[in-house]
Amino acid sequence: MTTPRIVGTVILLVVLVFATCGCWTSAELNERAFARIMILDKSDSGVELTIGFPLPNRLVGGGVSGSGSMPSESPFTLVSKVGRDLGEAYQLIQADLSRRITFGQLRNILISDAFAQEGLLPLMDFLARNTEIHINANMIVTKGAAKQIGNIPLTFERFPTDILIAYAKHRTMMAESAKNVLAAILYGGGDFVLPIVQFGQIGAKTEKNAKHWMGTDGAALFRQGKLVSELDTKEMRAAMWLLGKPGEFVTVVDSPSDGKPVSLKLLGSASKIKPVLSGGRIRFIISCKGLAKVVASESTIDVTDGREIDVLEKSLNKDMQALIGRTVARTQANRTDPFKLGQRIRLRSPKTWDRLKGDWSDIYKNKVEIEVRTDLRIKWYGGARKPTWNAQLGGKEAKS
Repeated sequence: MTTPRIVGTVILLVVLVFATCGCWTSAELNERAFARIMILDKSDSGVELTIGFPLPNRLVGGGVSGSGSMPSESPFTLVSKVGRDLGEAYQLIQADLSRRITFGQLRNILISDAFAQEGLLPLMDFLARNTEIHINANMIVTKGAAKQIGNIPLTFERFPTDILIAYAKHRTMMAESAKNVLAAILYGGGDFVLPIVQFGQIGAKTEKNAKHWMGTDGAALFRQGKLVSELDTKEMRAAMWLLGKPGEFVTVVDSPSDGKPVSLKLLGSASKIKPVLSGGRIRFIISCKGLAKVVASESTIDVTDGREIDVLEKSLNKDMQALIGRTVARTQANRTDPFKLGQRIRLRSPKTWDRLKGDWSDIYKNKVEIEVRTDLRIKWYGGARKPTWNAQLGGKEAKS
């Protein structure tokens, strides 16, 4: 056997030996506590950190509702400690646990509005220094104390964090990861948008603890890492559109035939933002395209009539232009640039950006002009192109 072959054989044997030995420096699975959610609240003494864990001793394989083997206790727990900073609060939690905390399965970071108003820089510093933390976790702001999530009824899911994951997956709220927020703080001046959830009597009234129900509610505007204002639900949808993260967006437009509401769902949208720098003016052209579907109508409009659809599309485009313009204007009023318009100037004209960047927040508020163009087309009308009641009325309202 030649020398290279002998060396190769020895290396292979060493690799196989180590592969069967396990990892000597890591904790075994049954010695770990897998954090699924991190919750941050402001405290008079500093910060209150809450970490949520699934409890393996209460989990039943299959989890069939009504099974006799299903444990009556909750399959998860929330552990809270107050510290002068996040590091101290985290160490106090770890000191009380029999297992080592592992953040590899962290999926959500929930932040109270009071904490967010003080600024997220301490949180982002903590995340950046602890490399074992999953920074693809979604970041979400709450109205009121974030730890209220421990009181919500688990109607469909087994763990509270799974509800937040579903919100992001189905795009009922915008999703923003800790990684993107960290990048916005390091390279974008700390201007960004995060989704908001709220707690209270906003959901199913049949639940015993419906007063703690959780639901989505707009988005939070951040400037230099601090919460400064909010977007309502419609403005949040427009922001998702501008950020290239469109979800299903239902809007109501008045029918041109009789002024009654027609509900439309926007699907498959795209946006483009172009800076125009000329004559000392700073202007951005925002172009949005998309398709729409009629989901409900109280109007006698005949959706098979191309002329009536053209007028309805004009109303839809006018409303969406106003919504997008209003959303951008709100960011300007708060001197925050979450849509990275300044960075578009930097890419287009680095010399111009070098001249503007020092006063960009004031320039963005007072001197930037916005032009919104939309091209939204209604392509689907549902199964009832001309509903029976509409046909019976001959396209006219019934006489009272």
